[in-house]
Amino acid sequence: PIAAAVLVWAGRTADFKAAIRSPRIISMAALTAALISVNWGIYVWAIAVDRTIETALGYYINPLVSVVVGALLLGERLD
Repeated sequence: PIAAAVLVWAGRTADFKAAIRSPRIISMAALTAALISVNWGIYVWAIAVDRTIETALGYYINPLVSVVVGALLLGERLD
């Protein structure tokens, strides 16, 4: 509801209508929703089984690994 209100307020409803008509965009949105759900589920499970330190370390290291992968494998510049 909030995202829909922002789209209406910004006058971008045509973009949304085009996106929901595209099977590729819908499938990518479903895939990313599933992946983030798994991520959050693992996070909650890890906290519940008293793996707080490992979970915190993983969430700290993840952006650093993303930057290294982007720089080394994708050729991103570190500015």
